[in-house]
Amino acid sequence: MRRRAILWLLASAVAIPSGSRATEPTRPLIGYVGGARVPHLLDAFQRGLKEAGYAEGENITIEYRWVAEDYSALPSVMDEFITSKVRLIVVGGGTQAVQAAKAATTTIPIIFLAGADPSKFGIVANLNRPEGNLTGVTLFAGELAGKRLALLRDLMSNARTVGALINPLSTSGKARAIELTAAARGLGLGLVIAEASRRDALQPAFERLKAEGVEGVVVQNDVFFNSYPDALASLAARFRIPAIFEGREYAAAGGLLSYGPSRADA
Repeated sequence: MRRRAILWLLASAVAIPSGSRATEPTRPLIGYVGGARVPHLLDAFQRGLKEAGYAEGENITIEYRWVAEDYSALPSVMDEFITSKVRLIVVGGGTQAVQAAKAATTTIPIIFLAGADPSKFGIVANLNRPEGNLTGVTLFAGELAGKRLALLRDLMSNARTVGALINPLSTSGKARAIELTAAARGLGLGLVIAEASRRDALQPAFERLKAEGVEGVVVQNDVFFNSYPDALASLAARFRIPAIFEGREYAAAGGLLSYGPSRADA
């Protein structure tokens, strides 16, 4: 899943066919599905397209769909893309979205960004040779959950109880909860798990963490949470709960600490 191979796939997917159809060129259509509209990530995507010689509105058209709070919409989104005859599907994050794209088509090329190991969720059989019509980039951000907890513990050496904010609708939510529970036990910490899968559930989750007396919180890497870095950083500050996150977007928004790879670079 090297960068050069991805750029080659992109060029192959959106190239305009030669022959009689080339006399009446139309801009190839790309279907993009992500969590929520995050400007700096979209800017990074546009920069990547330009590196491959493509510019939205000039030689390609992009249809965007956002599903951070409604994963149940994914099948209909993929149906829309297929009906619209997209030449390429780009999944800007979220294991569920990648799985939905894979289930929807075996012929349309799919390029994805995944936070977890895609081979663990049946997306690809092999990281070096993904085969089929899928390729992409994985951050392995989920595998760093225990490390985030350890970093938080290092900063708060007197802490006895910490929290974890988990999206119960996330494919990796259960795995992250299990990993963090084991990591907390190994560090001699109590762990309180709060759940949220909609933006209006974020404040109640922090209210519960505060009521439970947690002294810090690890926020799960997830496309839903990553869609609202400003809101999460603000809530952590309001409830005075030190928090560690996946991406630097959270720290830039006022969160205490982040540890993980750059989604913009990916």
